[in-house]
Amino acid sequence: APGFAHQKTGSASRCQINFFPSTIPLRRSFGHGDVFGEPMIPKMTLRRRIGFRAAAVLLPILGLTLLAEVVLKTWFPNDRADSAQVYRYDEVLGVCPKVNLRFSDSTDHYREMFSNAKGTMNLRESFADYEHLVFAIGDSYTQGTGVGFDTSYPFQLDLRLNLDTNGYRKHYGVVNLGLAAYGTRQAVLTAKRFAGDMGDPDYLLYLAAPNDVADDRLFSSGYRHRHRVEGNPNHLIPASWVHWISKTELGFRLKRVIFTLRIQSAKAPTGNDQTPELASPSWAELQSEHLSELKRLAGELDAMLIVGFAATGSDYDSLRRWALEENVRFADWLPRVESVLAENPELPIRNTHSGGHFRPWVYRQMAEAFARSIESLGLEP
Repeated sequence: APGFAHQKTGSASRCQINFFPSTIPLRRSFGHGDVFGEPMIPKMTLRRRIGFRAAAVLLPILGLTLLAEVVLKTWFPNDRADSAQVYRYDEVLGVCPKVNLRFSDSTDHYREMFSNAKGTMNLRESFADYEHLVFAIGDSYTQGTGVGFDTSYPFQLDLRLNLDTNGYRKHYGVVNLGLAAYGTRQAVLTAKRFAGDMGDPDYLLYLAAPNDVADDRLFSSGYRHRHRVEGNPNHLIPASWVHWISKTELGFRLKRVIFTLRIQSAKAPTGNDQTPELASPSWAELQSEHLSELKRLAGELDAMLIVGFAATGSDYDSLRRWALEENVRFADWLPRVESVLAENPELPIRNTHSGGHFRPWVYRQMAEAFARSIESLGLEP
């Protein structure tokens, strides 16, 4: 036919129609080949290749992670003593409790944490109708970690001071301002804040603990302001995501590792495990600056300062000596506990569950010791 030519190049044949000066190859694809039987193999795009390779790496990792989580959850579970979801960010204190809390759950023990609209560990909203105002500041031993809400020493102190044969009388309003991991410095700042909000207290009670030294160092280093709690502006990842991850066994263990590394980076002693250069001074000597600030605050508020210590041994004795030297009342609860133990040697004083801390009967003796100190000051209603 006119304008039609058949070219043969090597072994391949190609049809061309010479309607124009340039030749146009006719290669029509029909899916599995062309009209001449040549196979048409689709090429994988770069995006698909990357996706397949990523899946080949990530899927085994995900499978191993899920397997590890199941194994840990089934045979090696961890019980949590605290929950980050009950805290919120505070520019001054780093963290503080959420307001109007009604938190409770069960791990290896029953946990509960209640707060009022002001953020104190109380159910009562106002103490304006009490004859005297009492501030109880401190850490988890004051808050009541490890025991029920109504077993903390401030709650028992409230009952001890206000219950008589005629029922409950509003003599002493005991405000529980304790919070887990608060050091002496944070306790002082808390007392200042609520004195401005609720009025100056008549009594300022401080229950110290061995780990206050470490907690104050972590607070000074800025660590407490980096906690992943609600409202913290220092993190891009929402706190709710982190809380969800930390509820897993792997997430919880990762969180503990990070916490340990941060403590080491801050060079803060934890509990009684102090670094060699800090081993010689007593607890009261290490905390002398913060204790002096606490005493000055009590003077500014015109409040009676009473201190106690939530442990036994040399730390307890060092704060008792400081109180004697500074003419400060000391809630000496230990002799009564030791007398009970002398008659009941197998009676435990600490909880055996993950919450730790003291048994309720020990907190009762602490409340009694603070009550006796308050009553001996001659300001009873």
